[in-house]
Amino acid sequence: MTKAEKIHYDDVPAFASATPALQDAIRAAIGSAETIHLYPARDAWVDGWARVEQDVSARDAAHLLAHIPPPFYTTAEAAKAGGLLTD
Repeated sequence: MTKAEKIHYDDVPAFASATPALQDAIRAAIGSAETIHLYPARDAWVDGWARVEQDVSARDAAHLLAHIPPPFYTTAEAAKAGGLLTD
């Protein structure tokens, strides 16, 4: 079992309410990193989060990536394209 498979974000409400497929995609995107660099979606907004590129903790990334549509993405290309993390 990899470190990413051991990571659980069940106490992060947005992550806990996400579908199992989205939870798996989030775990894969985060991997074992403690800090994740995220890119803002063009039109998305989440209270308390500036729409700028930023480094966030893995727990904050689990929160932000669990929203549909996602307000942040793990690559600039994905942020431009939009869509779901599970696509």
